[in-house]
Amino acid sequence: MSVALSDAISAVERGDLAAGRALLLEIVARDPANISAWLWLARTYDDPGKRQECLQQVLALDPDNDQALELLTQPDTARLGRAVDSGASRSSKALRLAVEGGLGALLLLIGAFLPIVDVAPFGPLSFWQIDRLMSQTYGALFVGMAVVSLLFVAVRRFTWLWLTGLASFVLLANAFAQLFVFQNSLTFSDIHWLGWLVLFPGAILLMVAAARTSRRFA
Repeated sequence: MSVALSDAISAVERGDLAAGRALLLEIVARDPANISAWLWLARTYDDPGKRQECLQQVLALDPDNDQALELLTQPDTARLGRAVDSGASRSSKALRLAVEGGLGALLLLIGAFLPIVDVAPFGPLSFWQIDRLMSQTYGALFVGMAVVSLLFVAVRRFTWLWLTGLASFVLLANAFAQLFVFQNSLTFSDIHWLGWLVLFPGAILLMVAAARTSRRFA
């Protein structure tokens, strides 16, 4: 399966029929013998006549194609009902992904400003405060990845949340390991768990939303 066809199918499955249709029309213009593209293009039309044109293209290429024959022999009302049910299901899945991805991004954003360590004489410090005191960039990175994740959610690119979710988790694990060594070597520091208990679930939620999309079990 080509990358373009995969992108088109992903768009149709998440309910963005207009974007999927545009990609599929480009594919069949370049490759009129692409049966899969014609079948998916048929799914993007509510107009029975448009759907039938696409399915006739499939049958011209493969007269015994079971999917095309089934769709053509079904009553229009049945096809419309299934399309409505399928659209509602996709909308529900997209909403759940948006909630998971958005919540994960917000947890990252909030967690960057919550305490992760107690250091004398400063007291509880967040990643953002540590950045300013010790010329680090962890806090800025978490804020940046939270903002980018929210943008991914806004444009429904849920699979891209793998980038920010995995990067956040790796950064958190690295920072926690360094802090643990620092805690053992210096007696005036202690781990503050509030920030960690917000940041780690945020990174995990981003990866969960991405996994639900890429593995099609949303």
